[in-house]
Amino acid sequence: MGRPYGPWPGPTLAALLDADGLFHDAARVGGGALANAYPQRYLDALAAPAGARRRLRPPASVVAARAAGVRLRGEADARGGAAVAADLGFEGGVHLDAVAVDAWARGLVAIARDHPLTYLDAWVTDRVGHRADLTLATALVARLDAVLDALASALDDVTLVVVSDHGNLEDATGPRHTRSKVPLVAVGPAARQFAGARDLRDVRPALRRAWGLADASG
Repeated sequence: MGRPYGPWPGPTLAALLDADGLFHDAARVGGGALANAYPQRYLDALAAPAGARRRLRPPASVVAARAAGVRLRGEADARGGAAVAADLGFEGGVHLDAVAVDAWARGLVAIARDHPLTYLDAWVTDRVGHRADLTLATALVARLDAVLDALASALDDVTLVVVSDHGNLEDATGPRHTRSKVPLVAVGPAARQFAGARDLRDVRPALRRAWGLADASG
């Protein structure tokens, strides 16, 4: 696109995602999963005819997954352990206890063991960041710390990669996205592939190297 772009793809970006992407790469080596548990009303709205869902704008993660034939998971999947809550148990500032955090982490890792790529769109950091509430943001960072600790303890042979597309949670002086550098955390057997990553464009080539695909360009 040549510039930063928002989460809801227009025709140009949607066409790029339809043609190729990380989920397409994953399909070549065994398949990918979008681990988010979506409410049934959201899945019903996506399935409705285009004219009946004018107000629904699926994010890039959903567009990319569907383009590669990856199914969206719902509430029944979550009850069966095949999907996880993307809000990390934090929506509205309501906290899960430590046992629930551990169970959440084990559930996500269990999904990841069955797929070369398991993607979780953890949008709650963006939502809280836009509220410009330092107290709430600080509590969410504490939750993230607990979640990442639980994930690291459950990984075994799974590689965890954590990255953001922009900043805003770190600056509670306003609701807008920031130009702060974002973290990239890689833990596990394939972590060394990310050693030279400098921006988001380096993430896909690193994953392709980890999967043994012929080149890093896609």
